[in-house]
Amino acid sequence: MEPLRIAIALETAEAKNAVRSAAQSHGLEVVLEQPPNAVASEFLNQVSRLRPDVVFIETARLWGPLYEAVGALSSTDGAPAVAVIHSSPDPEAILEAMRAGAAEFIYPPLDHNTRRSLDRLLVLREGRRRPAAGNTLAFLSVKGGCGATTIACHMATELQRSCGKSVLLADFDRELGMVAFLLKTKSQYGVADALENAQRLDRSMWQAFVAAGPNGVHVLSAAASEATAGESEPAVPAPDRVGRFFQFVRSQYDMTVVDLGRGVTRVNLSAMADIDYTCLVTTMDIPALHRARRTIRTLLNGGYTRDRMRLIVNRMPKHADVSVGELEKMIEFPVYATVPEDDPAVSDAYSRNGVVAPSTTLGRQISVLAARLTGQPGKEQRKFRLFARA
Repeated sequence: MEPLRIAIALETAEAKNAVRSAAQSHGLEVVLEQPPNAVASEFLNQVSRLRPDVVFIETARLWGPLYEAVGALSSTDGAPAVAVIHSSPDPEAILEAMRAGAAEFIYPPLDHNTRRSLDRLLVLREGRRRPAAGNTLAFLSVKGGCGATTIACHMATELQRSCGKSVLLADFDRELGMVAFLLKTKSQYGVADALENAQRLDRSMWQAFVAAGPNGVHVLSAAASEATAGESEPAVPAPDRVGRFFQFVRSQYDMTVVDLGRGVTRVNLSAMADIDYTCLVTTMDIPALHRARRTIRTLLNGGYTRDRMRLIVNRMPKHADVSVGELEKMIEFPVYATVPEDDPAVSDAYSRNGVVAPSTTLGRQISVLAARLTGQPGKEQRKFRLFARA
């Protein structure tokens, strides 16, 4: 594979030195540097001709608004990734860069953060050049008690049971970590260990991390020991390790189902960047619906696009006071699916292996969702699919 090729349009000496030093430490080449007082159109023409893999730009040296600069560079021949360097971690500047489509936002200390950005860009470039691999799907409760973990466990086991897919269920809820408890699995390792060793994961090491769950699902628990509510939030894993982790599991499984826990946190946001689709799970109670609306807005403002989100209403009463259409108007987002109440079946499952029987009300609805997930019509002849882009 050819080494990453770099172009720079930077003004300050600190930014230039940071990029050159990071490139040298990775054995990479700076193929183009914008000279002082250069015309933007000329630099764009050179980018199209040389086709670098990544262009580093500094916000003090942009050609108009940030979205225009990033858009113009990304649209050149070769479609390079754009990394924005800024003098501080200003939230508004970060949000503007994300909305503009920048691949990286770098702020002081520049030497350290530029090297980390190049690490991530190398991982992403390798992933883009690999053949298509397994899909990833996550479940996130908009608030505690909405049941994302229960749905994630049932979706993983149903995909394995009825669709014949190799499935990994990964518990990224490192605060509560209930997947291993519900499915009665045990392992001395967990997600934290897998992320720590992400750069050297192989099949032999992986077998020590995962445990066998119902229907042959592989389960990666949240942590080696049981998570405890009230503990301080776990450290955010480095993006390059998260990216390498998902790159590896995509190569090993047809489907990876991820339990992201509750609420938007720095930990689950780091994972969502590498997940194809996230299902937001809410219930019909007013606080949950309020949190659902706020969660959707938070993700949209953070650059997570609408087509990567699916809204699921869990424990839907048989005779609800509010219709699905009314819910959609309240939340300002379409409801993808509803999951009915089935407390007796769930309570019985918790005393066994954590999974309800396929013949139960909940089991049948999970089967429908799994059929959509794999593009099969299933029992409901509906045309839309979970993995069809909106």
